[in-house]
Amino acid sequence: SGSPSSIPSGCNGDCPSHWFNDTVCDMECFSEECGWDGDDCAGRPRINANQQSKSSTVPPPAPAAPTPPAAPLSPPPVRAKDDETGGPPVPASSASQPDHTRQPDGQQTENGTNRLDIPETCFGDCRDLEWVNDSVCDLTCYNYACGFDGGDCEPGLNCTELASYCEWNETCQSQDDGFGRCESLCSTIECSEEENEVCEVQRVPEGEPGAGSGVGKCVCAENYVRGDNDECFQVRDCAVGEWKDWGECSKSCEGGVKKRTREVTAEPQGGGEECPALEETAPCNEQPCPVACVVGDWSIWSPCSKDCGGGKRRRGREITTEPQHDGEECPPLSEEEDCNTEPCKTDCTVSDWSGWDKCSEECGGGTQSRTRTVVEPDQSGGAPCPELSEERACNEDPCAVDCEVGGWGNFSECSKSCGGGTRTRNRTVEVEPSDGGEQCPDLEETEECNTQPCRTDCTVSDWSGWDKCSEQCGGGTQSRTRTVVEPDQSGGAPCPELSEERACNEDPCAVDCKVGGWGNFSECSKSCGGGSRTRNRTVEVEPSDDGEQCPDLEETEECNTQPCASASPSIPSTCSGMCRSQYWYADGMCDPECFTEECGWDGGDCGDMPRINADQQQQQQQPAVGTPRPISAGSDQQQQGPAAGIPDPAPEDPYAAYSATRAAAEATGT
Repeated sequence: SGSPSSIPSGCNGDCPSHWFNDTVCDMECFSEECGWDGDDCAGRPRINANQQSKSSTVPPPAPAAPTPPAAPLSPPPVRAKDDETGGPPVPASSASQPDHTRQPDGQQTENGTNRLDIPETCFGDCRDLEWVNDSVCDLTCYNYACGFDGGDCEPGLNCTELASYCEWNETCQSQDDGFGRCESLCSTIECSEEENEVCEVQRVPEGEPGAGSGVGKCVCAENYVRGDNDECFQVRDCAVGEWKDWGECSKSCEGGVKKRTREVTAEPQGGGEECPALEETAPCNEQPCPVACVVGDWSIWSPCSKDCGGGKRRRGREITTEPQHDGEECPPLSEEEDCNTEPCKTDCTVSDWSGWDKCSEECGGGTQSRTRTVVEPDQSGGAPCPELSEERACNEDPCAVDCEVGGWGNFSECSKSCGGGTRTRNRTVEVEPSDGGEQCPDLEETEECNTQPCRTDCTVSDWSGWDKCSEQCGGGTQSRTRTVVEPDQSGGAPCPELSEERACNEDPCAVDCKVGGWGNFSECSKSCGGGSRTRNRTVEVEPSDDGEQCPDLEETEECNTQPCASASPSIPSTCSGMCRSQYWYADGMCDPECFTEECGWDGGDCGDMPRINADQQQQQQQPAVGTPRPISAGSDQQQQGPAAGIPDPAPEDPYAAYSATRAAAEATGT
């Protein structure tokens, strides 16, 4: 169901309105009476009121005596993480607590309540029911994941009591109720999501100040890396294009190699995945090489099939090596040729007669013929060929008579004197047609006359618009034209001029500036560390007022930008160990381990840090009893040691050592 808009009336205790429904999971309000903290703890297992009653029925600790002035409530009995030797001591108040042991599910504990279920998010020793919700405050389980030890540490512990139980990656944060909570070192660090940063708790490695503790840092988000400009940019893997076509095989048979390539389309950046292979090979043409057929010599020719007139004879040969693997096939294994080609005695033979051809005359008697051809001529004394053509008479009927006409008479007068008229003429029949002869043609003919045009004056169109001027300035010309609509004819008025021209754009042209080429650069103003040099050019043609003005006549550029060389300091010969490295010496950073007289006081990198002798340094290495321990990295709250009377180790931070050294020097007056 959705989050309620107000705190349920049955909710009480440490669940004020500013804790409720604020998207932060508050385990003390994670109950049915308080609306499961307004769904802020979504995803955590919800337990019923009967299971929760364990924490609500544990009587709170008795307040201190009213006089002297009231002191804070005594914390519940606290048990160390284990009963191991060397662990944090168990407060005396815990000695009187009953020895609780694991109870079977559904059974009651000594105070008559059901045991709370352990949250699924709880881990480590706190997964054991003997540690959780047993009325003994187990600081290792006093966290959100374990429901703050099921309420055993109520009303709560302040950071002075709780800090030493926080994990290496946590810091104790005081809450509005005055009690502490072990929270991630990142809880006090704000990183820029817009710049792709997230907080990450890192453990200080062995050998460095604060080894084993944690520090919260803003690092680049997943798939982002920090560049030289300290900005996070996205990691990009190498990208390559598609494979190109395979190249030709190195051998045509019996196993060769072919190759193909692809190209890089995007180079990797920020430690992204490197490019894969851009070339690959594969076997090819693994089939056996072909074997060509081999044949033997030809045999002798067989006898001819005929004694004359052309016969055939044959010969053959055998295969000595069969073709294999698509090798060249065998040539023909037999062949034949003509023999005894001299002709035998043969009579002439002819074809049948062809049809009669067309008669030579259509009437009055003509002739027509037909032919035949020699199929096989006579040979070697055979019978000769007969006649190959013959003729006969045809179309002996009388011919038809065609019409015949006389010559044309004279034309009549023209119907018009100009502009096109007509006139006619006639002829007469001299022989009438008969017997189907050709009929007479037309006996009258008409033709045009006086087609010359009558007298007409020329007419022309209107003038066109003026065309573009030939020059933009300084004087040009432009013209216009007209066309003939009807030309003059038969002495009519001739056509006038069809084009004319006029002057245009007579104003003078603008003059643009013209400059010469650049001269050589001057000498650089510096030999190193970044200087400048200049070069110039001159005006060759000054511009008019409306012409293009002159560009810059002087140009400056940087030169000799390489840094100037500087002398490297010399490390004293008496210096030893890590401080013999040029990388550490006189590098502008104070290295306390090299801040000794033998090492030249770290080449001056430590500024005005007091210089003390070896005896003072040895004294400084022995920490005083009860020295406060520095605040863990990433925390803005002051911390103290886990228990009174247990000295903290000497400070390991170089800057903390610097402060202690200065205090010792002032105490001894050096």
